[in-house]
Parts: sequence; C-alpha cells; structure tokens
Amino acid sequence: MPLWDSFFKKERYDLVEVCEPDVGQLSKYEIAKLQEIAKKFEDNDEWDLVQFTHTLPEWKNNDPGNSSRTIPLAEILEAVGRSSDIEGLSKEAESLAIFERILGK
Repeated sequence: MPLWDSFFKKERYDLVEVCEPDVGQLSKYEIAKLQEIAKKFEDNDEWDLVQFTHTLPEWKNNDPGNSSRTIPLAEILEAVGRSSDIEGLSKEAESLAIFERILGK
C-alpha cells in the first residue's frame, strides 16, 4: 500500500524503516496488540519469523517460490477475522492510492 512506502522500504528480503510512523491515531487496543506481538516474538530472529510466517495460510496461498509477492489485502483481512471489512477497506486503500498518485506522493 502506498502509505506504507513512506515509512518502510524493501531491500531484497529485508524490510527497512525509513521513518518512524506516528501511532497517535492507533487505538489503545491496537497499541496493546502490537506490544503483545512484539513481546511474543522478541526472542526470535528474522529466520525464526520467516519459518513461522511460512506456516500461515495467507502465505501458503501466495507462495512465491524463490521470489516475493504481495499478499492481497483481502487475504490478510480474512486471516485476521475481518472478512466483513474487505470491500470497504479495499475501496479506501484504492482511493488513497489514486489520491497519492495524483498528488505525486
């Protein structure tokens, strides 16, 4: 998603933070969930996380073999139990991408 590109870039298989995202608009629940996940995986290195994510259905459905491929937003939403939000969030993401292309961001 274009918004992510302003905070992160991909260097081969690494995700690199370009600048720290503002978390001011996140809910207390979202912040707590991010902290929970960080705590759960704090002792894992990147290859442990690779092995874990490769067990997830959304990755298996989009297994790129020896390259990388974006997992569609709809499959991510389905994986986290938000199937009912797919249409609305997909339209919002598309609108944002168009808006950012028009503004040259």
